[in-house]
Amino acid sequence: AQGSIFACSGFGIPCAPIASGIVARASVPRQFTGLPMVAAGRRHAAMAAFVVLASFALVGSEATLPRHALGTDDACDAEAGSCAVSALQIDSIRRAPAAAVAAKEENEDSEQRQQQPEEDESDTNWVWSRSEMDRQQRMEKARSMPFMLDLYRTFAPRMVEHCVEWTAFFWPMMSFWSQEVLRRVEAMPADADAVSMEKLHKFAKNASYLMCDFWFDPRNGTEWSEPVTEYMQRVYSAPATDLDMPMLDGWFRNVKRMKKLWAADSCMFWADSLMCDLGIWSRERQGSKGRDGLCWDRVPAPEYGFTSFGASMMDDRKTAPESFDAYAREEYNECLEQPLDKADLQHHCPMFGHYHSGFLNVSSWGAGYPAGSSQYNQVLQCQAKLNIPASASTTSALVLRPWGGNITLMDPPEDERAVGIDFNFEIGKSIMDHVFEILRERDEWRKSRHYKNFKKAYTEQSEKVKAAKGEESP
Repeated sequence: AQGSIFACSGFGIPCAPIASGIVARASVPRQFTGLPMVAAGRRHAAMAAFVVLASFALVGSEATLPRHALGTDDACDAEAGSCAVSALQIDSIRRAPAAAVAAKEENEDSEQRQQQPEEDESDTNWVWSRSEMDRQQRMEKARSMPFMLDLYRTFAPRMVEHCVEWTAFFWPMMSFWSQEVLRRVEAMPADADAVSMEKLHKFAKNASYLMCDFWFDPRNGTEWSEPVTEYMQRVYSAPATDLDMPMLDGWFRNVKRMKKLWAADSCMFWADSLMCDLGIWSRERQGSKGRDGLCWDRVPAPEYGFTSFGASMMDDRKTAPESFDAYAREEYNECLEQPLDKADLQHHCPMFGHYHSGFLNVSSWGAGYPAGSSQYNQVLQCQAKLNIPASASTTSALVLRPWGGNITLMDPPEDERAVGIDFNFEIGKSIMDHVFEILRERDEWRKSRHYKNFKKAYTEQSEKVKAAKGEESP
């Protein structure tokens, strides 16, 4: 049961924004503070929504899918950009089950062909091994549990879609913290002593946390803007050799604000894994623009909260309407030489190609940089200093606090229950509605496949019987 509750944190990027949003506004008990939770939800009926979503962040479909779609390396089924459950990945979260089935049927003729990914997955310097991916996602138990693996493979293709929207929404924080880590990595000699390397790793870990906290945003227009800007300015003004991250004290050490000081473990895994890729990427897009200061404090905060599954994951902002373009971020041009581009986001999300195509039924884990290119070499050099991918892994925690684990941004409060994360029932219902819609799509596809397989087998057998009797086929 505890494994199911924490499953969302076990699947990095796919559920990073969702895990965060659930904790922020869904049915998480008020007393939950990010510590191991065994029975904290027994008094909350809505906890069911949380438990289910915690389970499906890792999901998929192995037990009842055609065997040819389930190779030794979770190979995708064929057609351009789709896997065995292609309808679950390529269609919108809002599409009806019938439409999903239709999409699968349209591709039926090409179902037997193996997908040929664009990226060169023979490059073991860039693409991580299957054992490394399994270790990071803690797949050892799921591999021996068909039901758990079924969940992983059903939802993973859908959850990774959120990477693009999350990155677009939180670009200022992602850009700032990844570049600050990169600046210090590049200043660190390759032969630095162990103590210096440990301090660098600790700085990067704390930066991952700050990148993933929804409210730690310098954009102007919220009560957090000024204090966060002042904090970031201290880090920005420090020399690249300064590896001491300032403590979150003063304004931040307040019961109301500490309730919002948390980050999803899944998001932190993503940030830990891709810190170098994100730093190179965001530094290129920023160019020389906005280098006279922090810059992002001159950009207005979004009117709407980060919206997923039809609900805002931020309790201080309303849900974005369906007509809202999540990628039209003209305000970012204040700090970017190269405007944010949806195609570029989709190209790299969700893992810059460090995962094999087909892993957990996801047709593509994004693409990195051409082998031998300047960016390629810079990423690998940075990863070597940060010990990536070995240093990155999901944990059994759903969320992390700034005083917990190996995060050292704040001293623990005297009473952790007093600063537990608040919850909201409304978003839990919205999430569950969409979860069941995905499950219906899956079941409709399965019924369609089973019927087609039966019909095909019946026809073939009829042909054989008639041939044996010397009868003409109709």
